[in-house]
Amino acid sequence: MGVFFSIRTRKSRGLAALQVRVQMTSPKVNIIQTTPIRVDIETYQLDRNSLKWGRFIKSPEGKDLLQKEHAIENGINYVLQKGGGISPEQVRKVVDDVCFAELRRKENEAQARMHAAKEKEQRVSFLKYRHMYLQQIQSGGRATYTGRNFAPSTVVSVGMVFNRLAEFEKHRQHIYDFDEIDMNFYRDFIAFLKQNSYNLNTIGKTIKILKTVLRCAKEDGCHANCNYLAQSFKAPKSDCDAIYLTREELDRINSLDLSKESPGRQLARDLFMIGVWTAQRVSDYNRLTRDSIRTETIRSWDENGKLSERQVMTIHVVQQKTGKKVVIPCNKELRALLGKYPERLPHLSEQKLNQYLKDLGKMAGLTEEVEIRSTKGGVLTTERLPKYRLIHSHTARRTGATLMYLSGMNVYDICKITGHSNIKTLERYIKADELETVKRITETYDYFK
Repeated sequence: MGVFFSIRTRKSRGLAALQVRVQMTSPKVNIIQTTPIRVDIETYQLDRNSLKWGRFIKSPEGKDLLQKEHAIENGINYVLQKGGGISPEQVRKVVDDVCFAELRRKENEAQARMHAAKEKEQRVSFLKYRHMYLQQIQSGGRATYTGRNFAPSTVVSVGMVFNRLAEFEKHRQHIYDFDEIDMNFYRDFIAFLKQNSYNLNTIGKTIKILKTVLRCAKEDGCHANCNYLAQSFKAPKSDCDAIYLTREELDRINSLDLSKESPGRQLARDLFMIGVWTAQRVSDYNRLTRDSIRTETIRSWDENGKLSERQVMTIHVVQQKTGKKVVIPCNKELRALLGKYPERLPHLSEQKLNQYLKDLGKMAGLTEEVEIRSTKGGVLTTERLPKYRLIHSHTARRTGATLMYLSGMNVYDICKITGHSNIKTLERYIKADELETVKRITETYDYFK
């Protein structure tokens, strides 16, 4: 049994086809197969023991020829070892597999590159997903997990986060894809935001929104990266030094004579006070209508079983941010305010409202300097500002929650009105200073009397 290689030609120079011959006695096999391999006639017919042949075998051409011969021989022997002999078709297949292996490898690589390029073209990149996500939440095509449309303020916040990310990519001169969102990206992005003097809570909100978008993209099947779920990939935050107004300060604003002032200032004062006594966000107290106001009949029985009834005015709100429904009992201040507007409750743009509130605070003499601490650019800074400059639309909600707390109201009941889902979140809204807290505790509990 043997596998032999030879060339058959009458020429003495030029190229000739290499042939492989398979011979066996049992079973009897004698197959000659011409290969696509072309060899130099003079070189191949040299004496195998000559120095010239030795030099040829060491050359690249010789090494390639010898490697292919060995591969063909090994392939044929592998078929023969299975038993049952070998057919001309099997010999031809072994020869083709060896001779066209490189060509097939290149063809397969070319097909793989084409397939990868097609997949890349069809795949949704992080940049493409950001544009698509923003368009979907703007149009209502993508809803929140509760099935509601995203609030306009949320859409604006998402757009601002994407703008910050685009600024970071421009700074790095690199467009990040999903698989590149890791701890190195996180640290570099945080450093960039700090260098651009964003405060810590803004940075935290940016990371929080970014993680939400990455989670949505993963659910949509756009990536399998889980690096953003790492415990260290967190949204930093700091306690907010936002102010609240005391009852005495509210009285000073309420006692202002605005008869000669613009109607806008009068509306701003009443709208702000509605925000205080309802303890709602500006997005909610700024869109109240007469339909929000209801009169409830409260029935109760005394120890003798005698029934009594009383009428309670309430305001019903479905909070825009959370979709949570809250019912707010109206105190006497709120009832008086609502009585001033029998047809249409006050409304102002938030920008105008914030502008008027600072004017009203200054007119009421709220010029006491307040120390404000904030973290900007990764550095804790402290500055002192007159209190009126710190009054804005959200001060109403913080003031309302704090005044309820100082009145001795149960924190769980306060949450029912403000819509907070847990006590810890509410605690960040309560801005009573230490002296007022001590006053409330000592007046409420006999333990300290």
